[in-house]
Amino acid sequence: MQDNCTITFQKREFKGSLKHCWKYPIQDNDGWIEYGLGNYSHTHNLTIAVDKKYGTVKIFGSVRKWYFGETSLQDLTLSQVIEAYHQIASKLEMTYEDFVSLGKVTNVEIGYNIPINTRCSTIVKNLVKYGKIENRKEVGEHETVYFLGDDKTIKVYDKCLETAVNSTYISKHKKVALIGRLLDNTRNYIRIEVKLKNTKSFRRYGLNGIHTIQDLLKNWDNIQALLINEFNKLIIFHRIAVSPKMTAKQMIVAKIINQYGFKEGISKISLMYKQPKKFVTAYVIRLLSDFPSTRAYTKRKFRIDIAKQLVHIHKHIEKLEINRLFHILWNTKHSKHYRVASL
Repeated sequence: MQDNCTITFQKREFKGSLKHCWKYPIQDNDGWIEYGLGNYSHTHNLTIAVDKKYGTVKIFGSVRKWYFGETSLQDLTLSQVIEAYHQIASKLEMTYEDFVSLGKVTNVEIGYNIPINTRCSTIVKNLVKYGKIENRKEVGEHETVYFLGDDKTIKVYDKCLETAVNSTYISKHKKVALIGRLLDNTRNYIRIEVKLKNTKSFRRYGLNGIHTIQDLLKNWDNIQALLINEFNKLIIFHRIAVSPKMTAKQMIVAKIINQYGFKEGISKISLMYKQPKKFVTAYVIRLLSDFPSTRAYTKRKFRIDIAKQLVHIHKHIEKLEINRLFHILWNTKHSKHYRVASL
């Protein structure tokens, strides 16, 4: 679940050594000296930056890739992330206890790789909204979409394609073969990552008291719950199935949305009914939920794919607070009990 993060030690707090690191040949000359810290399989590096003036030490990069290697599709469990921090502390000649209790977490990226029953590009191009964040940015031919907020960012992308294209530790010949193997995989993997940019983000989204790595590990279940809640804020656009059960207004709105798309259609409806866009947007989102296209990849199908992956993790990888996560995913009351064994 945890991926990239930034860990900060003040000079007096860093009780380790950089003798197992190497200095990067190219420095950015902004007052920091940067080093690389390789993993035991030599397949990924973390970056260690040292402030020349104040001696502050920052560690940043993907803990997931550092532990598994950069071509892995696996997500870190709690026991694995603890093992990863044991290994990092050992390489820096620090005790694990000092590393996790003194290292301040200043931002963190959390996410899951989700096997889906459609092309990743289909989801990327049809993700039209994320909560209240309006700033949407798409990169490539429907390869990656970002929703950029002031204190958090969500990134959704084709994990197989990203893994193959961005691998730096394999030859060009092997990279071509890897791309073919991953893209021919019968399962498409989409990665959804949420980045909390600072400690204020933790507090704002219900994670009070997270300052150190140790705090992060103690709140593992709460972070998983936060992640699923953020997944649930994603809105997938598709055609609305026009139905005789619709009211006259619903039918008009559905036809406009189907003809003009999500953004332009909402603008036209807002002008037609002289209503604020936020009210029209909520109305359209409700129509998408109540009258989904039977052929399209809908929010419900998206939730089902997420639910299947959570059940797989719970049964085979690590125990989750599965009922809690399902209530968040499906917006149900906590009195309902999900029978995981039957899913």
